[in-house]
Amino acid sequence: MTSAAGLDRGLLVAGDHVLVRAEGFTFVNEVRRRLFARLDQAVTDQRAGQMRRLLVRVNAIASHDRTEAEDGIVARATGYFNSLDHPTRKAMEEAASAERAATETVGRVRGLLRILRRYDAYSHETRSRVEELLRAAAAAEDRLTAGQTREVALWKKRFDDGAPLPPSPLHKQVARRHWIQRTCPHCHAGLGKDCVLAEGTRAGKVRQFPHDERLQPIVDERKARQTATPRPWRVYDLTCPDCGVGYNSPCESPAGPHRTRVELAKEYSRQHKPPPTK
Repeated sequence: MTSAAGLDRGLLVAGDHVLVRAEGFTFVNEVRRRLFARLDQAVTDQRAGQMRRLLVRVNAIASHDRTEAEDGIVARATGYFNSLDHPTRKAMEEAASAERAATETVGRVRGLLRILRRYDAYSHETRSRVEELLRAAAAAEDRLTAGQTREVALWKKRFDDGAPLPPSPLHKQVARRHWIQRTCPHCHAGLGKDCVLAEGTRAGKVRQFPHDERLQPIVDERKARQTATPRPWRVYDLTCPDCGVGYNSPCESPAGPHRTRVELAKEYSRQHKPPPTK
């Protein structure tokens, strides 16, 4: 009984595979039939441009195992195309080349959008891809779908509205231990929580790096402290009260700088007096 049941299941699985393959062949044959039907109609209507584009597709995906009828359609199309004068053929070939380039550009836009869906902000990580996306979208003109056009518009808005990027990524300017010490105004991640993607198909997933809005205040505060607190005085920043030597000159003493000069430098540092900038 067990063997028979196993055999039945095996036959069912094998049958499913055969059915899938058969359905696949049926679909491919239907696509092929429609392609040749469109080419045949283009020849009948003498639509040279469409005929040229369909010939390229036919030769790309159906160049082997053609039926006699399919060979006849291709021969009619090729004969008609070859009967055209040289300027007309050249213009059509240039148009076909431009169409192929436009199709490749649309494909590039589609690929870039697929990658950029993993991000939710214009940053150092996305800069080169966003710039390439905007160039490709401009070249694609009206060939993009409505959805692609909306996504491109969103990235263009992020690009236009975003503050100029810092010379280096902010996550490289702030130690990792400080990344989660304050809330994020962009994704609203709380203290001790990692930033998450705020938009897109992966919204809610943890970001690899915090949002710039979370790190920028840390960098700004650090710069403010550095500006407000001058550096400590060095011994040779001031004239020695004992031997009278001036700025950046060693004391005339074999034991090194005089103690009064050392103590005066310490006192100026405690008073936060700005040292000389020479």
